[in-house]
Amino acid sequence: MSFQQLVEHSRRYGSDPAFVLLGGGNTSFKEDRTLYVKASGHALGTIKEDGFVRMDLDLLEQIWHKQYSQDDDQREDEVLKDMMYCRLEGETARPSVEALLHALLPFPYVVHLHPALVNGLTCAQDGEAAVH
Repeated sequence: MSFQQLVEHSRRYGSDPAFVLLGGGNTSFKEDRTLYVKASGHALGTIKEDGFVRMDLDLLEQIWHKQYSQDDDQREDEVLKDMMYCRLEGETARPSVEALLHALLPFPYVVHLHPALVNGLTCAQDGEAAVH
């Protein structure tokens, strides 16, 4: 698999309303300690190669071990600053707010979607029982 396949899968799932509501969701690909993750503001269904941000996985992993402020707003600013620092040289786009989740998961490809059917079940009273 490759970065180009990430772009193709992103468009495929992103253009199917059964998987994505209002362009939401994000995707990523890991290769050689680099994370390619969807940039904020890009719709999956029409994303192009420049709609992804390259990030240093080693630097992203350091964020999990860092101490941050107890104040919610300050902590959010601190984490965002550190995430922006993890971008590779030349990258200017803001990575998905969920880039850390993508970095944490031990899979080369991550497709994080918000299908209406699944969201409905997880939010429904007795949703877990309905699945079984």
